[in-house]
Amino acid sequence: MAQTNKIIELARECLGTPFVHQGRICGVAMDCAGVLVHVLKGLNLPYNDQKGYPCRPYKGLLEKGLSEQPHLQEILLSELSAGDVVLFRIETAPRHLGIYTGENVIHAYKDTGRVIEQSFKPWTSQLKHVYRIVE
Repeated sequence: MAQTNKIIELARECLGTPFVHQGRICGVAMDCAGVLVHVLKGLNLPYNDQKGYPCRPYKGLLEKGLSEQPHLQEILLSELSAGDVVLFRIETAPRHLGIYTGENVIHAYKDTGRVIEQSFKPWTSQLKHVYRIVE
């Protein structure tokens, strides 16, 4: 497992970055996938970045993209621990990613207009999948 503290530190570097759909530049513009890309780049791990995805992914698009990541492994929800990547259901479909810190989630959230760290508790009912970054 990649270093938990490093994963969280890299995600926190993005805090305050304005939300922009498909944004990938920490401090300039990011979406929820952009935070994950920043973390993987910071760990020097290769990743498959998707281009041209819609604001509201559908038909398993986000899950498919995560399953194609060479350094992400899906784990049981019950195994969730700090540093894991969480996939949330918005309305009925999995549409939103974050990095779990142990108590909070770091994510680029359109409703707040930026990358934030907030309590994980309100999100627990929307948790759909958990992925671990593996080296």
